[in-house]
Amino acid sequence: MIIQHLKRAFNIFKDNPYAGLIAILGTALSITMLMSFFIGNRCHTMNIKPESDRDRTLYVKWVGVKYKENDNLLVNGSLSLKTIQACFRSLKSPEAIVVTSPLQPRLVSVAKSNERRKAYVLFTDDMFWKMFHFKLLSGAPYTREEFEAGIKKVVLGEKLAKTLFGSSAAAIGKNIQLSYVNYSVCAVVEDVSSMADYSFAQAWVPYTSANLAATADPAGVTGKYRCQIFAHSSHDFSVIRKELSKQVEVFNAALGDYYVDFYKQPDSRLIETWRFGPGYPDAKGHLLSSFVLFAILLIIPAINLSGFTMSRMKKRISELGVRRCFGSTRTGLIVQVLLENMIYSVIGGILGLFLSYWVLYLIRDRLISTNYWGLDVGVTIPVETFFNIPTFIAVFSFCLLLNLLSASIPAWRVTSVPIVNSLNNE
Repeated sequence: MIIQHLKRAFNIFKDNPYAGLIAILGTALSITMLMSFFIGNRCHTMNIKPESDRDRTLYVKWVGVKYKENDNLLVNGSLSLKTIQACFRSLKSPEAIVVTSPLQPRLVSVAKSNERRKAYVLFTDDMFWKMFHFKLLSGAPYTREEFEAGIKKVVLGEKLAKTLFGSSAAAIGKNIQLSYVNYSVCAVVEDVSSMADYSFAQAWVPYTSANLAATADPAGVTGKYRCQIFAHSSHDFSVIRKELSKQVEVFNAALGDYYVDFYKQPDSRLIETWRFGPGYPDAKGHLLSSFVLFAILLIIPAINLSGFTMSRMKKRISELGVRRCFGSTRTGLIVQVLLENMIYSVIGGILGLFLSYWVLYLIRDRLISTNYWGLDVGVTIPVETFFNIPTFIAVFSFCLLLNLLSASIPAWRVTSVPIVNSLNNE
């Protein structure tokens, strides 16, 4: 029965290809808008290499210092090593704690060359290389002993290594200067997407090898670092937060006239993407605005396609009347209309999926935001964002929704016309 419906739908498309083409293009454009919105947001939250454990990671990047006497704010900023050591490294429930700096620009040069180029550098601890899953091309990252000793070693991204030395293998053991400070190349890794905003860089060095200036506050709470807490599972988040609150109480008791406020951190990955400063982000507002935008992108095309479907159905009203005279049920006719639209929706969905890739590639810097304030870092979308099962499920779901929204009402209205009126094309 379904095969017969499909054959009939293809015959109708052959009889009126222009109408079918318009329906396919309308679906494709709506899917393009929906998928651009979906993929653009998914880049920030899904597990992407080397941040393959975002779903079990908590983030802390802001801290406020306030007066105990009146709760007035003294200063906001990133975290100092003192704060990280007292509040986070002493936690027992997480699997690991990773400390990094925000991304920083440095001038890069090699010996016997006057040419200097700008590169983005991330200052990390040794645990960074155990918890973030980089693809190692040559050499080995700095070890725990090298990190604690403050040895000046650097890991380069593949593109920068080839630019400086011709190949990744040739870079190992060579010296470079980062803003006139000598470093020895110990490893080369595959380049990282800029959407991996806690691991992206062109070069990585131990933070113990550099003296990152701390923000001046009397308590020594703020600094130049941020913290990622890797749980054994996302189910452990509440346990970690409970243990952290006790550590903060102990830390605050030793601060004299001040206390720290982490503004409800640590954050899950979703909340972290919405946090652009101190204070808790308006999660409900973000979800509501995303839902409204999603509904607009879905409903408006569905209304347009519904009107178009209705006009096509009116031209076929006599045909439907004849089929009802020969025993076709109203349910069968509705199924036929839905299947016809489903064919258009599936074809349009596949076309829209590839159009969304093209649109995202062309205007990715405008559609997708990044967290590199003041830095000229372009958007590079990881391949796994496009080619994964949830993306294809999302496309098919949008096709189903568009089909149901655009075809159900016209099919119901046309098949409710009495048979006599249908035969008279009324």
